[in-house]
Amino acid sequence: MAKIRKAFFLVIISAISVAFLLAQELPQEHHEVVVRLKLLDVIVTDAGGNFILDLSRNDFQLFEDGQLRPIESVELVTLKSKEEILAKYPGEAAQEELKARKRIYVLFDWLNTDPITLRRARDELSRLMLNLVEEGFELKLLALYPEKGLEELCDFSSDRELISQIISALEGNLTPIFLSAERDSSPDQTSDFSLRLQWQDLLQKSLSGFLQLIPMIKEAPGRKTVLLISSGLTEKESLPYLDLGRAGGSLITQIDRVKIFDPFDLTKNSTYPEFLEELVHLANSNLITFYGLQLGQVEEVESNLALSYLSKKTGGAYFRGAEAFSIGEKVIKRDNIRYYEIAYVPASREEDGKFHRVEVKCTREGARVHFRDGYVEYKEQELTNRRLASAFLAPDFYQDIDFEVSIEARPQGQNNVIFHGNLYLPLDQFLWQLDTSKKVTFFIGIKEMNQQKVHFGQEEIDLTEDLQQGKKYLIYEFTTTKIKLKPGRYGVVITVTWKGEKTGSKHLWTKIGTP
Repeated sequence: MAKIRKAFFLVIISAISVAFLLAQELPQEHHEVVVRLKLLDVIVTDAGGNFILDLSRNDFQLFEDGQLRPIESVELVTLKSKEEILAKYPGEAAQEELKARKRIYVLFDWLNTDPITLRRARDELSRLMLNLVEEGFELKLLALYPEKGLEELCDFSSDRELISQIISALEGNLTPIFLSAERDSSPDQTSDFSLRLQWQDLLQKSLSGFLQLIPMIKEAPGRKTVLLISSGLTEKESLPYLDLGRAGGSLITQIDRVKIFDPFDLTKNSTYPEFLEELVHLANSNLITFYGLQLGQVEEVESNLALSYLSKKTGGAYFRGAEAFSIGEKVIKRDNIRYYEIAYVPASREEDGKFHRVEVKCTREGARVHFRDGYVEYKEQELTNRRLASAFLAPDFYQDIDFEVSIEARPQGQNNVIFHGNLYLPLDQFLWQLDTSKKVTFFIGIKEMNQQKVHFGQEEIDLTEDLQQGKKYLIYEFTTTKIKLKPGRYGVVITVTWKGEKTGSKHLWTKIGTP
């Protein structure tokens, strides 16, 4: 018989309070540091778009937060193909050199791409991938799907046949979430609300997928390049067909006000542009550069602001229109064969959690510098909060920890309710962790969609005793304190994490009274 644990914990009735709830007192570390250098990768071209090869430290000026900073060194980094490295550095000497070979992460965003657009672009996609391989690049192919999130299609490879097979099998996965609204000749407030929830879900899954990508590639050496292939990150400007004939375009007005579920207060107002800026900061702090390639013919409409913003702010480039593939191929090859790495003394000497704007100038006449616009010195707890926030944005994407959960709302007088549930946690998935922590953290978030509010709680569960006794699974019974809620349908997110490295998450719906 499994051991039953019961926990009663306070639910925080404020999204703003969650960041404080998660914050832990970390021991103060004291280090005597003479100089702490910051690395920045930049691309420098002439007026014709050609890379300038003969620059030195004296040709650059670097400003952080508006202040001129001392440059310690400037190095021209030249990347080589795997074959070139093995030919030049035989034996063990090649292993270190191989870390800086010509590699590109290719992310197919099928969450925001429909099958028709993909089918029309498939031949050009295949040609682009094979041309990059021909140039000596190894490609790691990944895809972002609506139901399972980020999936690796193949590790770094230059196998032309393998890459061709993967691209031939790709299918767009975007479900037209606005189809039901188009069929509704007299939509009411309820359908508007349902539409906003679907819109919110698509935005949250998009952002969660990119948040998944950051920790996956952040430890890779050197400049990390992501070629993002998409019909466009969802936004009002990129979907003009959303105005379904309502007077004054009221549907667009409603959608424009949709906020994103933000239990960790990562942004001030939980709006889409602010989350996009947060994603840019995370990418820049880990030296990740996005190149956005938008599928479909978009010359006659406004450029996709979100895809363009993500690319340009991380030091990359954005390609759209009839020449997107040809121009994109040229720029991607140019920027990922050579780059300058600048080592400089930053203004801040500690992890202050603040954004620091960076500007790089080249004194060479006619030179144009492409660089990421700044970085944030994240504290470790802030990074943990962002990983957890990603699981709350898109629970289906996080299945590292297996568990089942049930929950019910129990009325406690007028507009008061407690939530009671059971967590069923198989323990065999933790047996291999012989010399590590046996504690997992359990989180529950109850979402009020209309109010953009979250009621949040957490508990730490120690599995040591149960594992020592050979238990097969743990039944963890939990009950919240009273929460004042009106009758209606509420979303509940349950998340279980281990050491911030493995995460399992589930989304449930529960009803209170008669809505």
